[in-house]
Amino acid sequence: AALANGVWAAWLLGGGGTILDTMFGPFRSHSPDRPLVVSVLLSLWYYVRCRVYWEPDAGRFSRLDWPKTMALASAIATFGLGVVWGNPLATGADASGYVSQAELWTSGTLTRPTPPWARDAPWGDAAFTAAPVGYRSGREPDTIVPFYSAGFPLVMALFRLLGGRGAMFLAVPLLGALTVWLTYLLGRSLGGSWCGAIAGLLLLASPAFLITLMTAMSDVPVTAWWTLAAYATLSATTGGAIVSGLAAALAILTRPNTAPLAAVVTLLVLVEARQRISRG
Repeated sequence: AALANGVWAAWLLGGGGTILDTMFGPFRSHSPDRPLVVSVLLSLWYYVRCRVYWEPDAGRFSRLDWPKTMALASAIATFGLGVVWGNPLATGADASGYVSQAELWTSGTLTRPTPPWARDAPWGDAAFTAAPVGYRSGREPDTIVPFYSAGFPLVMALFRLLGGRGAMFLAVPLLGALTVWLTYLLGRSLGGSWCGAIAGLLLLASPAFLITLMTAMSDVPVTAWWTLAAYATLSATTGGAIVSGLAAALAILTRPNTAPLAAVVTLLVLVEARQRISRG
């Protein structure tokens, strides 16, 4: 508890604080004074009452798997950043297209009527004129339909069905945390535990990753699926190949222009399968 309060005080000192809206009301924490005082008091209490247990207590820390702990902390921090500083609104053109398509998937129809003014417009194909970004004229008269890739909207629709509209905006933070954790696992498999932990931390510190973590866009989800596809190939098992194929399919459904990467994943599956046969 002393260590946790000390870390929180240091974070407030450098980050300036935060406000979280919880079911019990807003939680505000801006000043590092209170957690710092708590940390000092708990540390003094430990020194007075428990200092004889210093060596076995310190031994617990030395037995921790620090690379794994660091990777887990990075994944949790990724989710926290996406939730606290993410934008829970479809304010951009791409985000609007994805979120509105997810709403259509949950409603059971992908067709929307055009605005009344477009039906009376004197020019041709007024439905196309009235269509927002991410939509085009439908086959039926006076309708528009989404044409953004369906992978990410389908994931958001699942979150929508499970937890309501606000849950849709948890999809990117969760997949961002999954990406960081998978990066750790991939790095650990290729270069050892510390390689994976540092790789995950570097991904978390990437400006490109962070800026896409804050918006309802498909960049982070497609990264998560391709990372899962690459990691699953390393198991050199039939189950790993199936998981890799499913993840690659989700990635292509999310971003069709990344389909050529499937050739790389397929090559990895074949190489690992050949090595497994050779070992057998």
